[in-house]
Amino acid sequence: MPSRTADGTDICRTAGHKEILQPKWIHMTGTAGGADIGIFFPVKSTVYALREYRQGSWNAMNAAGSAQRLERSYLTLWFEHGAAPEGAQYAYVLLPGYSEAATAILYCRI
Repeated sequence: MPSRTADGTDICRTAGHKEILQPKWIHMTGTAGGADIGIFFPVKSTVYALREYRQGSWNAMNAAGSAQRLERSYLTLWFEHGAAPEGAQYAYVLLPGYSEAATAILYCRI
């Protein structure tokens, strides 16, 4: 199973469990070489995380796609900022292809 960490600590180990985080950085390993993703947060932010299993087929989205049913684990990250936030802010930087170590090192340098 792919690894999901926030500041080097495993997150979302249980499917269906929402976590509330204030990470400096998050890393997710990909399922293929070069598919890792790092995220770093230049300002302190509250981030919500949820791991869940989803299933379906490519055919459900595109008639030319395979009808084979697939199930995969997904991590959803979001900010809850309310309907009309005032003075709120958040920022993040996506780092496609970054390893966990590279994500942590980059954050430490900034």
